[in-house]
Amino acid sequence: QMNAKLTSKIKMRVGIVYSTPEQDEMINSMIEAAQAALINAGWRRRDFEEDAQKGIKNEQAIEAIAKIVKRNLNTEADHSAIDPMLIFDIGQNRGV
Repeated sequence: QMNAKLTSKIKMRVGIVYSTPEQDEMINSMIEAAQAALINAGWRRRDFEEDAQKGIKNEQAIEAIAKIVKRNLNTEADHSAIDPMLIFDIGQNRGV
């Protein structure tokens, strides 16, 4: 179950003010894919743990997800694969 607070934060960071339920579903799918890619790249699951009130507490994790979602929203379908170097760069910047 996707956290509505996380969806809202990601939408704000990528500049989406209004969206349909279908668009929200697409964004949620992108968020899930971004989290999976980051975890596969070495982030810890706890980086994405959610608090009942605040959602994901780790601002760096939210920013990393937003970067991937924004990139996927801004690329054509045939270039929408998540770039491994982007994941690496984001991983290097998480300050761990």
